[in-house]
Amino acid sequence: QRLCRTAWPPPLAAGLTGAFVVLASDVVARELIPGTELPVGIVTGVLGAPVLLWLLIRVNRAGSGG
Repeated sequence: QRLCRTAWPPPLAAGLTGAFVVLASDVVARELIPGTELPVGIVTGVLGAPVLLWLLIRVNRAGSGG
């Protein structure tokens, strides 16, 4: 939605964005601490939670009308 500037999220853009986030999380999980591998779900949550909160705050501010 925000990437393509449309009122609805195109499935291809949404899928590619999700794939990129999971791929980046996997790379970080493998390379963050040499000799160990972190669970990719934890890294995805740590990387994705601030983005989700930012989007929620931004939408809330835009919808509050003030």
